[in-house]
Amino acid sequence: MNVNRYTSVNHPIKHKTIWMKYCSKSITAIFIIPAFFVWPVAIAQTSFLPINGQAVIVYDHLFSWARTTYARMIIAAVTLIFTVFSSIITSSKLRKLGKHMKSIEFSMNVATLFTSIGFILLLVMQVVYLTLHVETLVEKPWVRMLVIGGTQIGNDFYMLSGPVVLLILDKNIRRSTLSWKYKKNDSRRVSKISTHRSTGTH
Repeated sequence: MNVNRYTSVNHPIKHKTIWMKYCSKSITAIFIIPAFFVWPVAIAQTSFLPINGQAVIVYDHLFSWARTTYARMIIAAVTLIFTVFSSIITSSKLRKLGKHMKSIEFSMNVATLFTSIGFILLLVMQVVYLTLHVETLVEKPWVRMLVIGGTQIGNDFYMLSGPVVLLILDKNIRRSTLSWKYKKNDSRRVSKISTHRSTGTH
C-alpha cells in the first residue's frame, strides 16, 4: 500500500508502467520469501495450543538463531522505516500541489499513523514472545490475555481493520456503537434549542 502510494505521487507518469513491470515479480516474491523464514517450523515438532478462542502454534527450536520471531522483527522494522520515510516525502509533495490535496494528505497521514502504531506494537509483541516461556502463557491467564490482546490490536492497526480501528475511523460505526452517547447529546441539543425558542417568544 505504501509503495503504491509512494510511486503514484512521486512518479505519476511512470506509476502504471512500474507496476505493470514489477507486479508479477512482486506477487511471486510474496509467495517465495516467507519460505526462507518459516522453515524452522517445517522441520520441527509442532503442537497446537488453544488460547481463549484463538490458537498458537508452538514448535521446538532446533536452532536458537533460527526463529520466526526474528524474521517478523526484521520485516516489521524495515516496513516501519519505509512507511515513515515514504509518507514524509509523499506528504511534502502533496502539500506543494495546493490546498485541494489537503484532504488526501490528511487521510494519508492518518493511515500512516495507524500503520506505524501497528508495526510498533508488532515489534513490541515479538520482543515479548522472545522473553516469555510457553509455561507462563499456560499458567498465568492475565499474561495470556495481555499477549493475545496486544497481538490482536497490533494486527488491527497495521491492517487498518478490526473493531478498534474502525471505531476510531468510521463516524457511522461510532454513532451506531455509541448510540446512547449520541442520543444523550441530541436530547441536550433539542432541549437547548427549545429553551432558546421559548425565551425568544416572550
